[in-house]
Amino acid sequence: MQLLKRSVALMDVARIAYEIRRSERGLSVLLLSKKMTSIHTKDEHGYAIQSYAVKIAALKKELKKLTGRCTPKRPRWPI
Repeated sequence: MQLLKRSVALMDVARIAYEIRRSERGLSVLLLSKKMTSIHTKDEHGYAIQSYAVKIAALKKELKKLTGRCTPKRPRWPI
């Protein structure tokens, strides 16, 4: 039973780390697109940036609670 809980926790950590990197890359792409012409209004763009930031912060808190560190071991994704 203990082994099962540990493997589930490791899967959760891997999923959280993946989601953090995915969201960070999405935010980077969004910030890059802000410099280019965009069909979104400034309000929509600001809301999207804020929602990515809130999501990343929540995921990092969850990772900190499970592992004691708030950054994933996986390297950042290229843009």
